[in-house]
Amino acid sequence: MMDRSVASFSRGLQSSTDYGALNSAPLETLLSVVSQSHDLLARILQLSSTLPAALQSPGDKFAPVLFDFRFFRDPDAHERKVECDRELTELNEDFREGHAEVLEHLYRLFHGIVDVHARLVDFLQQLHEGFYIQCSVQSLMLNAEGKQLMLEAVALIGALLLALDRQIPGATRERAVVAYYRLKGGAQAVGASVNQIITLTSSTGFHSSAKKPPAGYPETYFGRMPLPQEAVMAVLSACRSDDIYHQVEHYPAPEHRTVALAHQAAELYLALYFVPHVLHKDPALMRTLVDRHFADNWVVAWGPGFRSDLAVEWESFRAARSALAGVVTAARARDQAATYAAALPGLQAQLASFLQEGKLKEEFVLEHMTEVFTCLRCCNVALRWLFLHTCSSHKKLHAAVASSAPAMQDLLALLLDTALLEFEVRGVYAVLLESKADRWQAQRTALIESIEDLAAFYRALQALPRSTSTADLSEWFEHLIDQVQDMDFKDPNGLSRLVQSLTVSVDDAERFHPPEAALQTKQYLGTIRGHLRHTLRVADVREELLATLTALADFAYGWGLLDAHVPRLQAAVRADPGAVLKLRCLFLKLRSLLEVPLLRMGQARSPAAAPTSRVYSSALVAFSRRLLQVVPETVGALLDQMVVLRSQRMKPVPARIDRAGLREFGQQAQRAELAMLASRIAAFAQGMRAMETTFVGIVELQPTKLLEDGLRARMAQRTAHAAAALLSFSNHPTPLACPPPGAAPQASLANLFGGSTALTAEIPGRQDLEARLSQLAAKLAALRGSFALIQDMVDLPGLAVWHAELARVISANLAAEMRRFARIAESSKASTSGREASASANGATAGTDLYGEPVTFVGRLVGELLRLTHPIRTQYQPSLCAWHDAKGAEVVSMRAFRTLREALDVPGLQAVGALLAARTAQMLRALVRYIRDELEAGWRGSLADMREAVGPPGGGSGGSPSTYMDAAKAASRQLQTLAPLIAAIGQAQLLQQRTNFELRSTSRLAGDPSLHSLLATLNQAILSDARQACKQDNNSQSLQRPGSPVTPLEPDLVQLLASAGQSNALEQVYLRPGPMPELPEVLCLLLFSLHEAYAFQRRLSLLERRDPRAPDAVALGCGVATLLQQFHPSYMEVFLQSMGQCVCTYVQAATGPLAQGVQAAGIDVALPQTVGCLVTFAQDIAAFAAVPEETLQQYLPPFIMDTWLLMTA
Repeated sequence: MMDRSVASFSRGLQSSTDYGALNSAPLETLLSVVSQSHDLLARILQLSSTLPAALQSPGDKFAPVLFDFRFFRDPDAHERKVECDRELTELNEDFREGHAEVLEHLYRLFHGIVDVHARLVDFLQQLHEGFYIQCSVQSLMLNAEGKQLMLEAVALIGALLLALDRQIPGATRERAVVAYYRLKGGAQAVGASVNQIITLTSSTGFHSSAKKPPAGYPETYFGRMPLPQEAVMAVLSACRSDDIYHQVEHYPAPEHRTVALAHQAAELYLALYFVPHVLHKDPALMRTLVDRHFADNWVVAWGPGFRSDLAVEWESFRAARSALAGVVTAARARDQAATYAAALPGLQAQLASFLQEGKLKEEFVLEHMTEVFTCLRCCNVALRWLFLHTCSSHKKLHAAVASSAPAMQDLLALLLDTALLEFEVRGVYAVLLESKADRWQAQRTALIESIEDLAAFYRALQALPRSTSTADLSEWFEHLIDQVQDMDFKDPNGLSRLVQSLTVSVDDAERFHPPEAALQTKQYLGTIRGHLRHTLRVADVREELLATLTALADFAYGWGLLDAHVPRLQAAVRADPGAVLKLRCLFLKLRSLLEVPLLRMGQARSPAAAPTSRVYSSALVAFSRRLLQVVPETVGALLDQMVVLRSQRMKPVPARIDRAGLREFGQQAQRAELAMLASRIAAFAQGMRAMETTFVGIVELQPTKLLEDGLRARMAQRTAHAAAALLSFSNHPTPLACPPPGAAPQASLANLFGGSTALTAEIPGRQDLEARLSQLAAKLAALRGSFALIQDMVDLPGLAVWHAELARVISANLAAEMRRFARIAESSKASTSGREASASANGATAGTDLYGEPVTFVGRLVGELLRLTHPIRTQYQPSLCAWHDAKGAEVVSMRAFRTLREALDVPGLQAVGALLAARTAQMLRALVRYIRDELEAGWRGSLADMREAVGPPGGGSGGSPSTYMDAAKAASRQLQTLAPLIAAIGQAQLLQQRTNFELRSTSRLAGDPSLHSLLATLNQAILSDARQACKQDNNSQSLQRPGSPVTPLEPDLVQLLASAGQSNALEQVYLRPGPMPELPEVLCLLLFSLHEAYAFQRRLSLLERRDPRAPDAVALGCGVATLLQQFHPSYMEVFLQSMGQCVCTYVQAATGPLAQGVQAAGIDVALPQTVGCLVTFAQDIAAFAAVPEETLQQYLPPFIMDTWLLMTA
């Protein structure tokens, strides 16, 4: 708004120009005060948007330790109250830890306002006392720049006070000051200005929701920070008679006078509160000020987002109310609104005429500059008045304006068209200004050539025998050429006189041309006149017109006004995708808010310029994004229609079609509708691309990136919604986390997965999983296909975006489930560090939260897999890679994992594997802790007795089968708890194997086979190094599992190996527990206790259950192998030794002297069933742990295994 005057002031500061009798030091001081005030105003807006709820709400949990200014009556009593209560002390510490930073920022803001007010008062006092040589308030007000800065400094103090009271309520300010005072430890720590800050921030009683302000408001509030009356009255005197910001030259029409003085009027409104006696008792001065500034402009925009209705604000000021009532009436407001409403159609028609495609060219702008600027001036005046006064808070005036004002939709259309015309004219005029010198030279050259041609024509006429022409005429034209060559566009006044003189001379010459050459001379002279006019237009291109355009386009008053009209603007974009380009022009128009603050701060070289610009820019970008969000939302809605059309209303086209079926599969109506939807999407995308990149202040706004982000979010939302809807099962899924064995009842441990606790003839919902996954795969395929159709229109790589968003959705759901396991691990650590009492007190709540049902579709999917593959209700058959029920019916097979991959792709398989791994790790920790606790509780002693009876593992068999039976009977409670837990671990491991197999198949067949082979080779090399390190550590005495060798490539390979399914769950180390030498014997005793529950099935080569309550033998063996894998490799050897020792004990009992005597009598004695069960368990566990056959035969003699196989043949 102040381009010319402020720019000249800036140049003056930089060059230290002499201001005559005025010293530049006071101007620099005032500029510094103004710059600091702009910074503080921006900080008020920033902090008010991030105020914590604890300071705002009196009902917050921190309310008992937050006090208002009554605290200062007896601070010690309040402090003692907090210190004597343990809960209040902890609450106080929590508040300090979480809010220290925001308290620091708020106190710095309050201190800054006090400081800038003190600086201004000190400056004015020094000015009054003659501190500055040859400078006083009167002389300062005679200087154009000094007058502006003085008015701004006074007005900004008032703006800070009002903005602070409106944005940060008084109760919040008091709580913040007291909290900061207590945080720092008293008045000495917070500084000497604490009393002034308390005076500033104490509550005024003002509430934005109240119908009327408190009595004496805001004059008593401004009285807390008074300014010298002499200075304020000098400012009022200048406003009374001067155009301080030189805006009248941009609005020369008398009816636009209040608009020209609008910025000055806003600052006058703020300054008047520092001299309330004028508002109350000086009707003459108030009439003059109101007639000049507020005659038809009673709603004032005085700050970013702040407006005041003078008819309401001045209600309690007698002189001000009387002066305003004389010019602002309901009838006049109605008439003025009707005038602008009547002018609106004509303005819209004129804008439409200017904005016709291809019309706003450089020549048109040069020729119709006056008409264009007149149109822009009238449009902006109408927009300003209608936008501001339709928001009037005075009931009668608001009703009067609303009764005659145009529809808001028409007003918004006028705003968008005006912004577009301003943008186009600014671009064309900038080009004209940049090329002015070249155009001037070209026009002058063309003018000279035209005159030379005419002179040559007259010289040629002299050769005619009857010619009446003389040489004087040609010489006269040559004299004109000399005058044209002397023209200079840098002297516009002289140029204008010269062009006018030349035009008159050419007109005179036309009257004296020879009759026989009339047509030719008329043509030459017309060309010369045209060049003269164009030369004058080119010379009229000057920077001052750009300043006028900037002043006309000012829309700072619109900050916050458009928030209520966002739905209407978005509706306009939906109706016309081309309106997106107009929105960009609107954003540039809104950017005018930044110009004055940043210009002043730049002149003062303030380091706060960048943060201030960031505050305003971020707010503008947030509004822009909110408004432009309609584009990706609309495109997403159109994309949803395409998905429904392609998936539900269109038939898939087969590879071969009979002639009779062409019309049926042509589906012309559906394809026409599909093309229409794609065309609308393309129109929106084209509009976003046309916006290009726009800088809103210092923040970059990228419309194409906004469209991409919106489409990504829409796709992610639709994907998540479809997965959440279809992966919600009728049967309750199995909880992912296992409760600690010691804290859970036996029934829950035996029924970890819900449902029955025995082998079941039929699993409910076994076909539901594949059906739902198939539906999800079809729905997501339709969404992916529809996005692929429009990827070229929106300029996005469709497949890459699809995979990225699918992975992001699955990753977010996986993270939500993984947080459950992280909290379980934290609670486990807390219980081991002496906080069992606290954990047990919150046990019910924690159990409901941590061990409850899954909360995301990924968790529900894994829970359903766990429910269907329940190791007590199903039987896993390795040869078929499937789970079966008691009738042999297939429950889950590889087909289910293939369907899972079709639905959720590789990220889905990875997420399932990750959750299964987290479940395995959590159950392993619980299991190891339970075994260790039981050993400490006395189990270790009974195991030692058994070891003493049968001898150490690997030392031969010295006991009898009854020894094992007695030990198993004594530990029946512990063993009954261990069996389902270990089987659950094995179940999760088997499911992980299936997911890894599907990942490997996908990588090898659907991915890059070369990359798959390369990863497999590299993975084998790394594993070989790790195994070699384990072998080298086998001779050590430590029972801790050795760490794997450090490989630089290993971190980078983790993601690739997981995606390619190259990891082996059975070789995974989930935890590193401490030594537990009794573990092999515990596991051996567990398997021995279950020997009667199984029978070997020769046809399937596995153990079948004779007891339906026993867990699946394959899952149990896999769980044992996984548990042993977490310890040193020697634990597996000790376990196999224990198993061999137990088998040999039974073999010796079966082949001893008693058995030989029975056989001599002709009775056949077979090896007991226990031997076969233990041998099969040992073989399965060795296979899962990849133990070589030779190693197994060292502990289980081959003849025993062969004899057992022959017996079952």
